[in-house]
Amino acid sequence: MLQSATPTLVKPLPATATVVRAATPALRDAAFKLRYRAYRATDSIPENGSQRFRDPYDYKPNAMTYLLMDGDEPNAMTYLLMDGDEPIGAIRAGVYIPERGIGLPSFESYRDEIALRIGFDRRIVEPSRFVTAETSFDVMLDTQFRLFRMIAANAVVHEADWVITAMRRKHVAIYRRLFGMQPLSDPKPYPGVRDLGVLCGLPFRDFAAMCAAEPRLAIDRDEAGRYAA
Repeated sequence: MLQSATPTLVKPLPATATVVRAATPALRDAAFKLRYRAYRATDSIPENGSQRFRDPYDYKPNAMTYLLMDGDEPNAMTYLLMDGDEPIGAIRAGVYIPERGIGLPSFESYRDEIALRIGFDRRIVEPSRFVTAETSFDVMLDTQFRLFRMIAANAVVHEADWVITAMRRKHVAIYRRLFGMQPLSDPKPYPGVRDLGVLCGLPFRDFAAMCAAEPRLAIDRDEAGRYAA
């Protein structure tokens, strides 16, 4: 689900912003802290003493979290954030491959809808825990495009049949306009958050066509292979 943290500076993303895999404990911790701030800003999760928001899917072998950074190191992120040591945005990509049998977060809430509309014999990529450090619409949109390229990367590499994601009802129209996603469910509880989520999705061939039409989303197979989980 899309969440944003408390607004700081309303400026475009810096030219130095880069996407990195959260492949180290320090980078994963930075993502968990940003998630916590973003979800607490909308009261989507209760307070906790660690001020981190994580769940069991973060530790599954079919998942990878990505960070959008200003510069190459966490302590270089000073452009959008007041404290200078947080990422600009984060997203998690989950990959379901039937023969491996490792599920996705949406399987908990929308199993019947997925079985009916897609089928568990299909390869599925699910973005989740998408958060930004900024609430300015232009910055959020640019951040979303940059990070959703990683979803496209995983779908390309793993030859996905579908891309699905759960979101609050008010975001359904935005995802339909940006990515062509269509609702696949009624609002239902989603794991780990207070908000009800609507499952949306589309076949990957349609998602790929949307990506090809938007330069900020386009990604070739070689680059996709460097980023995919």
